[in-house]
Amino acid sequence: MQKNQNALTFNHVLMHSTRQGAVMNASNPNVYDGYPKPELIEQAHLAAIAREKREREEAIRRQPDFAMAHAELGFIHSQRVMYAFTEEMDEEADAALRAVNKAYELAPRDPTVMERTALVWFNLGLKNRSVRLLKELLKAAPHDLVAWGYLGCAMAMGGSKEGVEEGKGILARLLAIAPRHPSVPFWNYFSAGAYAQSG
Repeated sequence: MQKNQNALTFNHVLMHSTRQGAVMNASNPNVYDGYPKPELIEQAHLAAIAREKREREEAIRRQPDFAMAHAELGFIHSQRVMYAFTEEMDEEADAALRAVNKAYELAPRDPTVMERTALVWFNLGLKNRSVRLLKELLKAAPHDLVAWGYLGCAMAMGGSKEGVEEGKGILARLLAIAPRHPSVPFWNYFSAGAYAQSG
């Protein structure tokens, strides 16, 4: 199964598909200047997140020890917090942490669970825990470029000067050695954010 990168993946795919539809249906009243209205994109995004949340919850109901379902549910909760798609920010953040912690408890050596858990921890401000887990993952899977990208991002976004520079270096090396990797847009995005933050 191809790994989801983060919420931006869904946004980019959604924008691309809806823009294509807008061009083909220029008379659509929900389209402005050839593009879908922003509120429609947000509604579609919210509907997709709600559907995925229900699917993961149902998977857990059927199989409570399904680690990846817990990990994905935690990721969904964290995205709802990050993008303010909920009015219950603290409750959803707690739900995200409970879900990924459960996933990690169930499958502490599963690379995808480790990656998802680290990403949620980072998204919710637990940067040091995220970095430690990603480094642990990369000891077992040193060629996982996606995980390297997340590590570069986590290290480059604040912390010690040495850590920030190491994170930037990781992202730069990834861009140099794998210029056609599907994660390149994200590595560029992470790099731009890091330089904007630290100069």
